[in-house]
Amino acid sequence: MKFTDMVKARRELEFADKTMLCFQQNGIGYAIVTELRDSWIKQDRESSSRGGQLKARIRLNALDRAALVNRAGCIRLGTMDELTEAYAEAYAKARGKKAPKNNGWVYECAVTERLGGQTWEPDNVPFWKAPDVTIDGIGYQVKGDGAEWFTERCLQQAMVEMGY
Repeated sequence: MKFTDMVKARRELEFADKTMLCFQQNGIGYAIVTELRDSWIKQDRESSSRGGQLKARIRLNALDRAALVNRAGCIRLGTMDELTEAYAEAYAKARGKKAPKNNGWVYECAVTERLGGQTWEPDNVPFWKAPDVTIDGIGYQVKGDGAEWFTERCLQQAMVEMGY
């Protein structure tokens, strides 16, 4: 399967209604509801110790981040220090132990608590089964700059489970 076909399949298998893209600019975390542009989805490979399969990451360049900050729908979440601290507290409360370094969960926690007014708890529910957060009846997949969007293995599992 070509990478472009994998990207198409990933889009079609998405459970969430919309994507909330999060990123930082000058130490401030931002979120914006947007479609992921093909130019932001970069082909990569897992390490050979993990099988060396294809994967995709979301990568924004400085011009992309600057343009997104200036869009009308861009929301300032807070400083990255504030967001990281809130994530660490929420994780410790939910799991009773120190939070691992996970920028995806930092953003997911910020969106859930600051924009959704809900209590965030960590989970590992895959993209084809549920959104990361539901706000006002709309399911959002929360993704951060640098986030893994899919692995070949995960995408194949989604395709099998969903009969794609």
